[in-house]
Amino acid sequence: VRAIDWEIWTLAQHRSPEIMDFVDKWICIAPHIEKKLRAEANFEGRLKLIRPGVNLEKFTLKETETDGFQIGMVLGDMWWPKNHMGGLEIFNMLGTGGWKLHIRGQHEGGEYWPLMYEHYLDSRGIQDAVTLYGPVADMNEWYEQIDILLHPGMKESFSYAVAEAMAKGIRPVIYNFYGAEDIWPKKYLFNSVNEAEHMLTDPSAYDPMEFRDYIKDNYSIERMMEEYNKYLGT
Repeated sequence: VRAIDWEIWTLAQHRSPEIMDFVDKWICIAPHIEKKLRAEANFEGRLKLIRPGVNLEKFTLKETETDGFQIGMVLGDMWWPKNHMGGLEIFNMLGTGGWKLHIRGQHEGGEYWPLMYEHYLDSRGIQDAVTLYGPVADMNEWYEQIDILLHPGMKESFSYAVAEAMAKGIRPVIYNFYGAEDIWPKKYLFNSVNEAEHMLTDPSAYDPMEFRDYIKDNYSIERMMEEYNKYLGT
């Protein structure tokens, strides 16, 4: 069983004695999830932290030359923990000057969320600077158009979007969510919208190979699969 992030904070069934006895091996993908699980149940050596891995052959170093003002946000479902409105607020602070925001995501069900989103764009006069994309078949190609990955999510277990973008040599600007400091270098994290704005506009913070090498050294798919094979005996 891989303990899913959201479930460990909202459900207790997987810590019940019946489930504990039924499952032979447990896997989690981040230290803050492991800490939560170990605090609530005795796994008797059956819980293993295996960090995620990115396929570096699929997510290749970015080749497209862009102007340095293209920001990406990859959110999936745009519900409140993903903090897409916070991301828009940060983008709006940048003002004029050629900045563009590319959002990969979709609104939650209901009429209010799209209305709130469109009102923000219209009332701030940034509707022409923001593009919302639906499902994308080739994310490696999608990342080619952006220079910086802004990740405003307030609750994450890892965030593959950050890792994929870094694998392509794209600079990450990551909200300091609970658990982030055990996953990403602190210098990539922001605590306030002002810090995020500074990071987005700092030209000295760009080193594509630094970002790719960090993923290669810490989050490669080869390392992940080796750990899975060793733990599962496959």
